[in-house]
Amino acid sequence: MFLKAFLPLILAFELVEVQADCVLPSFFGVPVGTIVAFAGKTPPSRWLWCDGSEIPRAQYSALFDVIQNSFGSDISSTNFKLPDLTAKFLLGQSLMPGSNFATGGSSIITLTENQLPSHKHGTGTITIESSGSHIHNVTDPGHDHGGFTGSAPGSTGNSGQGGKLNSAPAGTHNHNIIAGKTGITINSAGDHSHSVSGDTASVGNGASINIMPPYQTVNYIIYAGCDS
Repeated sequence: MFLKAFLPLILAFELVEVQADCVLPSFFGVPVGTIVAFAGKTPPSRWLWCDGSEIPRAQYSALFDVIQNSFGSDISSTNFKLPDLTAKFLLGQSLMPGSNFATGGSSIITLTENQLPSHKHGTGTITIESSGSHIHNVTDPGHDHGGFTGSAPGSTGNSGQGGKLNSAPAGTHNHNIIAGKTGITINSAGDHSHSVSGDTASVGNGASINIMPPYQTVNYIIYAGCDS
């Protein structure tokens, strides 16, 4: 009689124990489709790995009602895909069209020319081409140095045979010579240019850049609901 009286209560406790993994998430307000980071090696009951697996709609109808084909539509009408968060982090989606449940990004990048900061290069090796042989014409019109020496009047006298002939001294005087210029000119060779060719000093190897921040890997799991 005692056991029979408490049998419904015992059965109720057993039912609660069996469905605790279903009741507790609902009791604490964990909605179907919730994704959390998990450090264990095996997902808890009613939770699934976020590894992109394809699962049956009928078996996980509550989860399919929430996510439907958001994470892959190229599958059969009886299955649907889980989100694949392997080697990915979660990013809140924006209100921009086409951003819902999108994937993207890369752990490495290669910079383009427009992404490089302003900088300079060393001179390197540069050569200047010759403008070719050419000549310059020189014009010399010729010239002379004008001027003359001064003259002084004088006279000569006759003397008898055996007589003496005397001349008066000229006295101190100057001879002026006017300076002259050469007048030489050189013709222009005309306009011309020189071509400059060569390379600046080479720098860099164009290697990809790792932009992955420091990380610690864990597993992501998704709550599938009580019907799973």
